[in-house]
Amino acid sequence: MIVNSIIRLLIVAAVIFAAINLANCSGEQEPEPVAEAVIPLDIDTIQFTVLRQWRPNDNPAALGLEVLIDEEDAIYENIIQMVRELGSNAQVAFIRVYQDEEAWRESRTSNYSEIYDRGYLAFYIKNRTTTGAYSGLHEIRWFQQEGELEELAETTTNFMF
Repeated sequence: MIVNSIIRLLIVAAVIFAAINLANCSGEQEPEPVAEAVIPLDIDTIQFTVLRQWRPNDNPAALGLEVLIDEEDAIYENIIQMVRELGSNAQVAFIRVYQDEEAWRESRTSNYSEIYDRGYLAFYIKNRTTTGAYSGLHEIRWFQQEGELEELAETTTNFMF
């Protein structure tokens, strides 16, 4: 009788555990909202839409963003000013800049087309630490293969900290 009660209790616990795991496995994990103090929302540059945000290495002083800007705003000076302002309060900042949302979707699948070549503009890296990915770097890597910024493709703009 005690054994039957224990078995029933274990079965109920297993069903509850499975239900919780099933609820937590609903596909892609939602990115953690980034505190307003890290993202200067009053930047003086171009308008942008945040497509994805996260904290690299769960570091509260780090900022990860993937942003979408309008094609008309995709100018060298605008992008530099925007990413530097966005990353100004972060010790570590990784910001990818797109001008086409479909290019951003392609970046998540590794199935790249001319949309990606035209729509993925730049990757801003700022890591003021001596550890982790890209340690000691402060630069923008340019990626647009077709469009207004194509002459910058595969080049890097370096900054001082």
